[in-house]
Amino acid sequence: MHGILTGYTVKYRGPQDGFIGDHFVQFGQQNTHEYQSLQVYTQYCVQVLGETKYGSGPEYYDGCVNVTTDEDGKTKKQTN
Repeated sequence: MHGILTGYTVKYRGPQDGFIGDHFVQFGQQNTHEYQSLQVYTQYCVQVLGETKYGSGPEYYDGCVNVTTDEDGKTKKQTN
């Protein structure tokens, strides 16, 4: 353990785009976040990294969660 968790970062990428976005959430300040400009009917790889005062945890995209957007570009379902 590398300290007390202070928040987390949500990272996501598209099927061919590589890394395309992230958003930091500090504990106690925000419970939700809505991503804009996602492509419709597209699968995204989503990963959550814990944050401490020393930085974030390691990134392993083979351990991500795949979600698919619907016709509005919003998350439709988890696919793994």
